[in-house]
Amino acid sequence: MKLTPLVRSTEFDEVEAEFKKLFLRLYQQRVAPSVNAINLYGMPHLGETKLLEREISKDGLAVLRTTTVEQIRHLFHAWRYNNPQRGTAFLEAYLNALFGPVYTVSQLWCPIAGTYPDDAMSKQEIEDQGGNLANYFLTSRLRVDIETQIVPERILRASLTAVAARFVLELRTAKAVSFGYRIKAPARMVITCRADGSSVR
Repeated sequence: MKLTPLVRSTEFDEVEAEFKKLFLRLYQQRVAPSVNAINLYGMPHLGETKLLEREISKDGLAVLRTTTVEQIRHLFHAWRYNNPQRGTAFLEAYLNALFGPVYTVSQLWCPIAGTYPDDAMSKQEIEDQGGNLANYFLTSRLRVDIETQIVPERILRASLTAVAARFVLELRTAKAVSFGYRIKAPARMVITCRADGSSVR
């Protein structure tokens, strides 16, 4: 706050001018920093790092040490003001900021004649098995696979609150593996395959 009306006001004499200069100098040195900080209490994502960290801790939003301040500001803004209407969008933004694009979020389907939740699987798994979605019902379970060594407990707790209460969240650590195939067909109806591959970190 710059007290612009006072700065632009006229002075009666030199004594008042000196008093005004003294007041403005003392205000900028002693009062202005606190006033500026208090003005941002309603929007802490724009405030100083100390204020941001305090509000994040109070709200229970956990972050990793490698998360940048700008990522934290973006996440906290989405957390504080969009969380009531949250679906999987915030969860994906949260995981992307913490781990990068090394995760998948899948809502699970369960066979109509199956046992819930033991038989629940993702849409991709159903398609890979040649199944028909008409024989399944969509559940409220979300499976998250993250390519990482470990998901810290505090991140797990924060993730559970990152989605609406109607969802059941299952987090798993995963490793992606790719294979390269060389195929020869030396004779009709005979195929010889040789496979080699390496893990993708």
